[in-house]
Amino acid sequence: MSIERLAQERLIRQLVGYRKHGLNFWLRHIAETHGGLEGMEEQRSHGFVPDGTRLRRQPAFNPDCEPWDTTLELWEIEDSHLLSEIKLHNIGLFANDLFD
Repeated sequence: MSIERLAQERLIRQLVGYRKHGLNFWLRHIAETHGGLEGMEEQRSHGFVPDGTRLRRQPAFNPDCEPWDTTLELWEIEDSHLLSEIKLHNIGLFANDLFD
């Protein structure tokens, strides 16, 4: 069994809402429930495919805001295929576009 497969199985078992890959799934979900992502859910090529994703909800730090804060988590499992500089750059561009 590869390190990536072992890690994926543990993450799926232990993290509520964790999905293998799943970036477009969560972007569609965020657009439907939260709005404010005009066109992002339709963009199919982000320049990278994360190993896993999760949308984590937690109580808001600011009580004047909605009762929940939402964080989109991207997971990269480095086994025999290390995270390249190009992929890391594309993830940074994606984050800047998403949370400008």
